[in-house]
Amino acid sequence: MSAAVKEEPVDDVPMDATSSSKLDDEIQAMDVDEEDEIIREIDVYISPELAQTMTLVQFPLKPASHTVNPLIHHVKNSKSNDSRFRPPPPPLPTSARMKPQHSMIELKYNLPSNTASGQRQIPEVLNLSERTFSSHQIPLKTHMALGLFDQTGNKIDLVPLHAIQQMRPTFQHVDALLDDTTGEEEEELQKKKAEEDKTSKPVMFKKSENERAMMARKSSYAYKKASEEAEEWLELAVHGPGTDERKGVMKKAYCPRDSREKSLRFMKAGKVGGNVGYVRSLNYLPSATADETVEDFTPTEEEEEIIMDDSMMNGNGHQHQPAWMKDLASKVSLLLQAQQGIPVSFPVIRSRFNSSVSDFALLQAISASAALVRGNFVLKSSMMAVSPVVQKARDVILVLLGKHGFVQREKLIKAYQNSGEEAVVITAEVINSLLDLIARKTLNGMEMKLDDDLTFEKEFPPFAQMHALYWEKKELELSKYILLYEEQMI
Repeated sequence: MSAAVKEEPVDDVPMDATSSSKLDDEIQAMDVDEEDEIIREIDVYISPELAQTMTLVQFPLKPASHTVNPLIHHVKNSKSNDSRFRPPPPPLPTSARMKPQHSMIELKYNLPSNTASGQRQIPEVLNLSERTFSSHQIPLKTHMALGLFDQTGNKIDLVPLHAIQQMRPTFQHVDALLDDTTGEEEEELQKKKAEEDKTSKPVMFKKSENERAMMARKSSYAYKKASEEAEEWLELAVHGPGTDERKGVMKKAYCPRDSREKSLRFMKAGKVGGNVGYVRSLNYLPSATADETVEDFTPTEEEEEIIMDDSMMNGNGHQHQPAWMKDLASKVSLLLQAQQGIPVSFPVIRSRFNSSVSDFALLQAISASAALVRGNFVLKSSMMAVSPVVQKARDVILVLLGKHGFVQREKLIKAYQNSGEEAVVITAEVINSLLDLIARKTLNGMEMKLDDDLTFEKEFPPFAQMHALYWEKKELELSKYILLYEEQMI
């Protein structure tokens, strides 16, 4: 991959206020009259070796008094005998540790007792000689990378960023200052706790936790904090500029010569759709839509012949299920399961697979694990990791959405309250969690998160009819709950 650098003239005279139409005309005229001159071409290489660990650490709240004055760092070039000022490298932490599973980093820095800017000194009562900074992870919304130019400036190596951590100061020193517990009191508390552990305790039986209680517990802040505290800190070694360890790591940031030209495994000779796989390989952002598990599906030549003959039947009149079809169905299932039951439109699923896969074959694979609701596909409830009772409740919601276009939350909760024994399991919290995954709040009630796709039934009438029969059967099975709901609408 290469990039072109263009040199554009910059006028020192400020531009007067001009209407947008005049600006557009001037820009178009400039594009026609003259072209930007390319002054240099830069080869771009991606170095993936450090992509799983490269982290950008930011300090948005660090005060200016704790940084070194950049004018102090004076650099003199011995060859050209000229001098210039260059900002110094950032100060190194005295210690660092992390919790990899929760993406937590903690850094400690020495803190001067006074500042060069004449600000007030740190109060002696704090007895503060170092400051601790804890991390807050910022999700990656776009592609970001560390770029390293070579000495000639004609090549740049890019290392994709794995995470962005914003460091903010903690207030552990304040908690320690307000803690009135002495050393003797702590020893007494520990002895008392040890004695309590030695005493015998009665055996207690506890009722098993239901799904609603488990969901509430795992989504609580206390569970999150307990999970974070349960993970042990991993101490990190800090290496400053000029150390051998730092030089060794920086060498890995450059793309090796033998990796600069590489044949991609999903590029096949004579295949038109192979470039889709290449472009997808450049996407190194973490994704929750199974990007790593669902690969670009490109059948072999024998498989393409089977795809072209969609009406291939065996002697019993049933359609064949070749190995590639089962593989395609499993990939579609992984893609839909990664969405956690959220509706997905057919064009989105279509874009994830190679153009050599026919719509007929892809729709067959989708129908094995998803059902059509108002022109969009939703993962079948039988494939959700919930109990059979909750699966039925989800199907009731999908039937009502397909039939009426919306679901009124309060009426559905009341219908299950009048249903009998299942009201103990299908509570208001369970119904709310199911609706929040599938639907959005509107004036009529809860409607599908995606707008209705009216074109699907016109383009693929056999599949639309097949899914309509599927929901008719479901409506008969769940008629008890649907009637309890519809009675309130009269």
